[in-house]
Amino acid sequence: MRAGGVAGGGVGGRGTGDGGRGTGENADSGALTRPFSFLLSSVSVSLFRSRFARDYERDTVMERVLRPERTKSRPAHPASRITHRALTTRSMPLLLIRHAPAGSHSEWMQTGRPDSERPLTVDGREKMRLAAPALAGLVPKIDVLATSPFARAYQTAEIVGKAYTELAPTIVDSLASGGDRSELLEWIRGHRPGSTLALVGHNPDLEELASWMLAAREHAFVRLRKGSAALIRFDTAPVPGGGVLQWLLDPDQMREIVLGRSRSA
Repeated sequence: MRAGGVAGGGVGGRGTGDGGRGTGENADSGALTRPFSFLLSSVSVSLFRSRFARDYERDTVMERVLRPERTKSRPAHPASRITHRALTTRSMPLLLIRHAPAGSHSEWMQTGRPDSERPLTVDGREKMRLAAPALAGLVPKIDVLATSPFARAYQTAEIVGKAYTELAPTIVDSLASGGDRSELLEWIRGHRPGSTLALVGHNPDLEELASWMLAAREHAFVRLRKGSAALIRFDTAPVPGGGVLQWLLDPDQMREIVLGRSRSA
């Protein structure tokens, strides 16, 4: 199917006889080093301020992501002014899945075929097949499994769909590499409240989308390896900065979850 498209000290003199000479030398030395001391102090202050600002921004973002209840309400993001349907307190989970490992881009381009047709590797398919059951355990129900039209994403979605009793993927053009994020948000908001949506796509698009949804930031601070997944929850209609990160897992962690269940069974 297809849908629209983180002690300075003083220096003492040695004696009375040498006091005058020592004072003069110290004065000359002080006159020479004072500009350099001032310069070093200015540089140190500038570096401190720059690092403080960077750390403050990082900590603010992570506070919003990990402890949203402690943060004050933020001004509405421009995208939140999109005409929307009635808000609801029912949550809308959004499962983001980056496609599994695919073949080499450079080698594929030598075939003369478009990058959109580049498939998953045999190893990539197997890794996703082993990880998908963990997604089904963590997110028992998916209403819509959306995917980029690119082959590697669609094949990933097919593998995920099999873990949900043959859930068929729906192609969404805005999930393609370089797709329109605002158009994708409109598509997400077009679903009924309480729906669980799974989106299979590419980087940097998915990392940027996750960061945008969590903290209304244009630059990505979320990291998604190939085959990784992240669950974001919205308590109202999805808007940038309105999401809460529930968990983020890489393929190895998902496979460990599956193996752990097998051992305990």
